[in-house]
Amino acid sequence: IGMYRDGLWLLRNSATLGNANIEVRFGEAGWQPIVGDWNGDGIDNVGVYRDGQFMLNMNGTVQMFTFDPLGQGGTPIAGDWDGINGDTVGLYNAGVWALADSNMANASANVFSYGEPTWLPVVGDWNENGIDTIGGYRNGRWYLRNHNNAGASDVAFAFAGVGVPLT
Repeated sequence: IGMYRDGLWLLRNSATLGNANIEVRFGEAGWQPIVGDWNGDGIDNVGVYRDGQFMLNMNGTVQMFTFDPLGQGGTPIAGDWDGINGDTVGLYNAGVWALADSNMANASANVFSYGEPTWLPVVGDWNENGIDTIGGYRNGRWYLRNHNNAGASDVAFAFAGVGVPLT
């Protein structure tokens, strides 16, 4: 697990107790955090996003590039959209998704609408096929898209923590 604030990352090895195991300075105030396996080596690294600019830390090598096909910015996301080369970035903005095909300048984007403007975006491999897909969360309800599962229908279900009312 980890936390980010104003360019300071506090990363903890979940197998230990106590304070953060690693403190990393990467980014600055006003940048949004993003985490992913940028080079496909099986290890997640940190990154930040602001105003169409991504800055990714790949084991000490910094890569900066512009990716804003929506022209409006959005919430940064990361996922392995093809199941081959590690994670690439994406953006979510009010029900519209833009998934990059690479982490570099002039990357192509798969842009599509899915969901509601008020969703919190989520990413995961919902069907264990090695390819991440997108989804959303709102008011105790999860909406998961399974477009990589031979056209399977979307999945929606209610789930919240203990003591959290479902609406």
